[in-house]
Amino acid sequence: MAHTKIKSDPLVRVKIYTMGSSKWNYRVLAYEDHDDVFLQIHEVYYNEKGKADGYTKKGVCVCGENLQALTWTLDSMRKCLDKPILWAGDKFPAEYVK
Repeated sequence: MAHTKIKSDPLVRVKIYTMGSSKWNYRVLAYEDHDDVFLQIHEVYYNEKGKADGYTKKGVCVCGENLQALTWTLDSMRKCLDKPILWAGDKFPAEYVK
C-alpha cells in the first residue's frame, strides 16, 4: 500500500502519494474564479475503495521520454474528457455540473 501524506494548503486539498500501488488516472477538474469556472487536467488518485481522494497540486503537462510516451499521455488525457468533471478545492471530489 502506498504511503500518503496530507499537504497543508489553504487553497487546495491535496494528498501527496508515493508511486507504487496507488491507482490514478487523468481527470478534468473545475476551479471557481470569482464568477468564472475554468477547467484543467490533473492526475487524480483513488483510495482502496475506488473513490477519488487526492489530486496533483498543479495541472499536468504533456511530456515524455519518447513519442510512444507522448502518445500514451495524450491518449490517456483524451479519455478523461469523456468522464465526469470533478470540482477542485473544498468541493472535491463532487461532480461539476454546468
